[in-house]
Amino acid sequence: MRAHARAGGILARTLDLPGTGRASRSAERVEDGALGAWRTTIVRPTTPPPWPSVLFANGATPDGRAHPGVRRLGVALARSGYLVLIPDLPGIAAGDLFPRSLGAAPDCATRPADST
Repeated sequence: MRAHARAGGILARTLDLPGTGRASRSAERVEDGALGAWRTTIVRPTTPPPWPSVLFANGATPDGRAHPGVRRLGVALARSGYLVLIPDLPGIAAGDLFPRSLGAAPDCATRPADST
């Protein structure tokens, strides 16, 4: 039940539902960085570390990690206490899914995030 409640809270924050307005929001840090060789958006919670981490490999969209829905979900996850890493995997923004795209995901999962 706790997992369902937490997922519901993340969804409500992502959709900006009533009761999740600005008064309840904290100032998450959204930064550009790198994960392995890939440009990455890093969203850090405001709570003290350590944080559980989420590697968010978004679907195909021309905006890639800058897509408003992708950013909203990343911020909502950070508000729930997760460190969120959203890499620009090769080809995904163009709608292409190649072995190189899939091979980059494990590379991102094993590389530390470097802020720039």
